[in-house]
Amino acid sequence: MKSVIVVVGLAFAVNAHAEWKSAPLEAPAEAVRAEADQRDLPAVDGVVRYLLDVRLDIDAEGRVTRTTHEVKQLVGRAAIEHEGALTVGWSKWHEERPTLGARVIARNGRAYHLGQEAITEGGGGRTDTVMFSDRRHLSAPLPAVAPGAIVETRVGVREHRPSTPGGVWEAIEVPPGTAEVRVWVRHPAGVAVKAAFEDLPAARPSVSAEQWSVHLKDIPASSSGAPRIVISTWPSWRAVAAAWHDVSVGALPDAPAPSVAKLVDGLPRDGDREAAIAAVAARIHEAVRYTGVELGEAALVPRSPAETLKRTYGDCKDLTMLAASALRTLGHRSTPVLVRAGQTPPLETATPGLGAFNHVVLRVEGKPPIWVDMTA
Repeated sequence: MKSVIVVVGLAFAVNAHAEWKSAPLEAPAEAVRAEADQRDLPAVDGVVRYLLDVRLDIDAEGRVTRTTHEVKQLVGRAAIEHEGALTVGWSKWHEERPTLGARVIARNGRAYHLGQEAITEGGGGRTDTVMFSDRRHLSAPLPAVAPGAIVETRVGVREHRPSTPGGVWEAIEVPPGTAEVRVWVRHPAGVAVKAAFEDLPAARPSVSAEQWSVHLKDIPASSSGAPRIVISTWPSWRAVAAAWHDVSVGALPDAPAPSVAKLVDGLPRDGDREAAIAAVAARIHEAVRYTGVELGEAALVPRSPAETLKRTYGDCKDLTMLAASALRTLGHRSTPVLVRAGQTPPLETATPGLGAFNHVVLRVEGKPPIWVDMTA
């Protein structure tokens, strides 16, 4: 039987699969096994994905508790290599240590539970010579994984402080081929939830005074991009811009720090823009190397120009702020600008948030403006 959903004048044919009924990690193992056996679903990369259930609880302070349940079946030995462990990352500066739970139901119906003693903790940031982070990760091997096993997982991550001022921005990755996706957002009254569906069919959410939810079925097995649902409670892009201004150019002192003045000593004031940019960039690259040390809030908030010069290293935010201060000293106005760089999905205008960006460049004012990437 087929049903047709019409969204914005377009028709999508959707298999009329029944909703997944068994509560992950709570329903009897034999009930989960029986429900899976009743479904004839295709495997993607050796995995049949029955359910992705994500719940975001936002409190009055803007802190988020994210709980993710997944139910899937491994149908090939190749899948065990990349699905045989449970791993989650978190940032200690704003998140508590995550909680992990898992149950593996073998073909014979026997259930095996993840032992908490098997969970290991390690550094989750990059360890090369360019980028450093205090991000952590938990990882644990799943018991009794074998072809035909059903795997249920639960991951909980709770914030002890908001990661950004002004709103929540969360991206939920959706594995291709997932039969059913449920997203629930509980929030304080008066908070408006916005959503974007990237590489996914549009959907009509259910909205009440304190809850937003959406239910998707039959996610395509093939996708040209990375399917995900982006959730935002930021009121507008203007609010995002204001928050960024407060921690970037708005935080620059009117008078340059002595170390910044020394950096540009001897360079002409109010001279040619391009010559000033080239000279400032050359001096910065001589004095400071590009290295990202994203510890705590520094993952989002740039360091002061004086601190960057003292450290003699900095990431894109730090180098850009230093360049802005140096150029201001020479009489040239500029603005650090957030951008979305690399092989990432296009920016969704419907979901404003600081988390939508991954790089910072400098716009030097004038006609025309000149854009400068201090990491190039």
